[in-house]
Amino acid sequence: MPSEHKPGRPKVTDKSDVVSLLVSALRDGMTVRQACIQSGISHEAYYRRCRDDADFADKMYLAQQTVMIAARKNVIKAIKGGDLRASQWWLEKHEFAKQHEEPQQTAVPAPTDPVKGQALIDRFRAYEEEVLGLQRQNAQATIEP
Repeated sequence: MPSEHKPGRPKVTDKSDVVSLLVSALRDGMTVRQACIQSGISHEAYYRRCRDDADFADKMYLAQQTVMIAARKNVIKAIKGGDLRASQWWLEKHEFAKQHEEPQQTAVPAPTDPVKGQALIDRFRAYEEEVLGLQRQNAQATIEP
């Protein structure tokens, strides 16, 4: 009768407490190496498990995205609150960067001219309305026969 468990030494990454520590550390924004140190495993064991176990890899990826999602929500909240610097950063990162061949490596300075800052916000709002308007039209077209 075949046994239910695999023969040989159990993997260190199979322990539920190790997985919990990894998830927690990654959700706190640690790098994979830092999370491995925190969890008491080698980064080689971590990457080997990611290669061999798609569910584990997905779980680790989702944990890593937690900080990015929170940061994105904060930036969007600041933009919606009228923060000119956040708005300028967002536009330069997402819209204007597409127009340049090389991405900018420097931080975006705070707008010194409020009129220019407001112009950036107005351009963003016009773009947003254009995109959302197109999305609304497409949504209505799919609803109506």
